[in-house]
Amino acid sequence: VEGGVMSTRTIRGRAPSGSRRFLPFLSVCALSLEALGLAPASLTLDVPSPALRFYMYNNKEVDQSWLADCDGFTQLQDSAEGEGVQEANLYYVLRDHPYRTLNASEAALFYIPIWEYVSFRLGKCKGTSHSERMDAAALALMRSPQFLRSYGRDHFFATSMAIEVSNVRVEHPSDVPEYVDKHKSFPGMKLVTVTLRQRLGKMLSGLLMETSTGRMKSFGRTQAHDARHPSVVARCTFDMGHQPNQAALRSFQSPGVARDILLYFAGGLDVCCTGQRVRCEVGQLLLGGHKDVIIQIGIRGDVIRKTGNGTAPPCTIKAVKALAAEQHKPVEELVAQLRSSGQDDMGTDRGTSKYERMGRMMARSKFCLCPAGDICTTSRFVSSISAGCIPVVLCDGLEGPFGRKVGPFLNAVPYHDFWIKYPVGAFMRNPAGLISKLRSITPQELERRQGLLREYRRSVILQAPATTAGTRYLEEVADCIHVNRNAQVAAGIARWLRAQRLAQHLPDNTTRAEVHPALVAPAPPPFRRLLSESRGAALGLARLRKLRGSRHRPGQLPRAVLTGMLRV
Repeated sequence: VEGGVMSTRTIRGRAPSGSRRFLPFLSVCALSLEALGLAPASLTLDVPSPALRFYMYNNKEVDQSWLADCDGFTQLQDSAEGEGVQEANLYYVLRDHPYRTLNASEAALFYIPIWEYVSFRLGKCKGTSHSERMDAAALALMRSPQFLRSYGRDHFFATSMAIEVSNVRVEHPSDVPEYVDKHKSFPGMKLVTVTLRQRLGKMLSGLLMETSTGRMKSFGRTQAHDARHPSVVARCTFDMGHQPNQAALRSFQSPGVARDILLYFAGGLDVCCTGQRVRCEVGQLLLGGHKDVIIQIGIRGDVIRKTGNGTAPPCTIKAVKALAAEQHKPVEELVAQLRSSGQDDMGTDRGTSKYERMGRMMARSKFCLCPAGDICTTSRFVSSISAGCIPVVLCDGLEGPFGRKVGPFLNAVPYHDFWIKYPVGAFMRNPAGLISKLRSITPQELERRQGLLREYRRSVILQAPATTAGTRYLEEVADCIHVNRNAQVAAGIARWLRAQRLAQHLPDNTTRAEVHPALVAPAPPPFRRLLSESRGAALGLARLRKLRGSRHRPGQLPRAVLTGMLRV
């Protein structure tokens, strides 16, 4: 029973062995509670599917939750760098999840609760270093019969940070092998750029190549050592989102509380990659004198000096100059005004950190602007949902955490029910049109979207009360395994067909076994099963036998055979 409540309106999946006899009793209880008005009709009795039953490693080498007792963990989680701490939030949800089993033989999935990002950021703790902890986890997995049985194909882990750039205290240069050292480090610190693969180390990252993982973005199904995505570790990745801004989470307001800000955004305008062009136009929202539109673009103290020598961020200075011209002020005076009003990303404002101020402002806003950054997914998106602020998405390709259905298990979050997804092309042509669009939304429509956001918030945010995001995570993993298994079957069929194609071009005096054993092997069992299930299977098998002994091209396979291949 998910969330501690039940109803009979929907029963999904199948009950575990031995528990189905209780379903009629639960149904009667649920109907009785509903008749008495004690059970909300919108909630469901959720019987776990066997494909979602999971076992969690609990040995100290793999279960690294003890890192929460190390100095600095609480401060890390409650800071801007805490967006990578989703691995810890998932652990606390799955530790007490009803789908967990303590018997590994009953499990379909296996959870590897490593805290690689927390370990890297905290450094030495309880006499161990980060690299020692990663190697210990790798050695423990190599001794695990469950892991060796499938080489990790039914295992999963979590991490919500890709490439990390941070100052790390280093006692010995060997503590950060292969990391890229940067200049201007603080005394006793090294500014390093580290990918996920580097943080895990060669041994552990190699072991995890066949697993599934939730990340801060989805790579989909990947190939081993994918050169396009050097940070990828795992055969299948999906978007689980960042940890949200903790101040936004704490400031979430109950229904009926007035929100006095129409649209809020805080962040830089000069980014690379996906959001480069659209972020540059966000600065145009500063114009127009809208009192209920708050755009904080982060003015650094040296922006005026850099403008003089031509090294200022181009989009930031473009927005500042446009606003100065509209207000008929010198750039220097405007920059000083913006910094005094809280648009300073170099310190604090009224004793509150920029991170906490951003979370509180989101909780006061009806809409939160979520343009693409380096990629479509940003921590701003999940933070706005945490604060109850409707996301205004400026990235046509964003699907959101647990929002992309690729298999039969995931109950995808219907973001389209509550977010505002504004076309990037329309925004680029007329940024002010977005403000007009938001003002045209009626109070009834606004209330409807806010209600749906509150309803689906617990399906996205792992730290939300009565969260179901842990179940969504397990469904994503089950979909990954389903897709990977089908891909392996399809690859085996493809290899067999390629072997048959090669056989038709052999010299007459060459035996097939001399070239490759697959040439004399029968069709793979999944292929035979698909043939037998397809319409016209008898004709398909006859045609296939004939083709194997002839020089006809495999492209002439019957429709039934091709239909079966497409189904895989």
